Amino acid sequence: MSRFKFISGFLILFFIYGCGGIYNSRMTPVKDDVTAGNYEKALKSYKKTGLKDENKSSLLYHLEAGILYHLAGEYKTSNYFLERAEWLADELYTKSLSGEAAALMTSDKTLPYRGEYYDYLYTNYYKLLNYLSLGKFEDALVEVRRINHKLSLFEQEPEPFLHFITAILYDYNNQTSDAFIEYKKAYQAYSNPSRSLLESLSLFCSETNFARCSEIKDSRIKKSSAPEDYGTVIFISETGFVPHKIEKRTEAAIPPSYRKKHPKKLKDIYYMTIAVPEYSAPLETVKEVELVLNGEVQKFDLGRDISGMVLKNFQNEEPKIMAKAIARAVTKYITYKSVKGKESDKSALRNLLGTSVNIIGAVTEQADTRSWLTLPGKIFITRKDLKPGDYNFRLNYLSDNGLSGKTLSGKALSGKDLRGKSGNMNFALESGELKFIVIRK
Repeated sequence: MSRFKFISGFLILFFIYGCGGIYNSRMTPVKDDVTAGNYEKALKSYKKTGLKDENKSSLLYHLEAGILYHLAGEYKTSNYFLERAEWLADELYTKSLSGEAAALMTSDKTLPYRGEYYDYLYTNYYKLLNYLSLGKFEDALVEVRRINHKLSLFEQEPEPFLHFITAILYDYNNQTSDAFIEYKKAYQAYSNPSRSLLESLSLFCSETNFARCSEIKDSRIKKSSAPEDYGTVIFISETGFVPHKIEKRTEAAIPPSYRKKHPKKLKDIYYMTIAVPEYSAPLETVKEVELVLNGEVQKFDLGRDISGMVLKNFQNEEPKIMAKAIARAVTKYITYKSVKGKESDKSALRNLLGTSVNIIGAVTEQADTRSWLTLPGKIFITRKDLKPGDYNFRLNYLSDNGLSGKTLSGKALSGKDLRGKSGNMNFALESGELKFIVIRK
């Protein structure tokens, strides 16, 4: 028996410290490659992780691949994975929760990763960017409509950035009423409307004379004009990564004082383990982004703090997660007691079985730390309405310690790479053109 307890205890420690956080650790080289701008290498690193299209993590597998292929400029392949991810998310969202019973005896890791509401939204955001890069504007508008539909279903907190992006695309497509609705939603969702949004609204209202513009009473929205035959460039800078989940464990035998207080109910020594996820602190170093365009400097606006959104969503879900963890612990204890049997039925075999059930319960108790790790931590945005012509620009990234570096490469969503030495990049703009330039830092 002592040998059995020793081996069992060793197995528990091996399992706990050898297997925790495998997914996060495997993705570390991938994230490092993304940070370095080596997107093709990031894809190779991802393939080396051994992560597969399996039932339990199929959605996650497709989400990660979708972003990585997008960053590598393989937009069609990216959309293949993102389309599949969207289909899986829809299927999992409507699926019955029959697997929950099994999870009460093991952990939530036995369940398929269903995703969070922001996973569903940003799947379409990246599909939209892919279609713009492929020159398929009508397909991009389909993603706009899908985003709007999902926002109506899932909007747990304001989503100003996605409303702003959809407004710009509706505006460009002369869908005046739809554009205003989205501009207004973005305006109402931002606690402090950004300069880019206010300028977009001002130009929209000035050019369309849309009657409903009077619904937004803000002195900062005023008559404005753009250069003759102008084109519009939307600069988007994605920085960092969302925080990742780690496991928090509470492990303890029932204290002797409690057993003395309740000698009949708590006579046995029982090893109780509760594991729940918690988020690591965001490691976002970029505080501000500057656009240097033909020598003029303009600061980006913070479009979306995705890290903040992720953490807020987790705070809302945390009570449910803890309740499930406690329910698991109770279920495992009830199973343990039923196997041990009544005092009159005690035997060496029942003691062995009871100890085994306790060990299995501890071994299988793991927090579900899966999440979409390659999502950016923050998205910055700025808008420029410019005369047709050729332009040179760079981006400066500022941290608390000052300048943290300049961009070395980026993507203009016209199917062409933007590259240049020392962070300088060029683009050409035509009259009436809407160009998105998206850069990952």
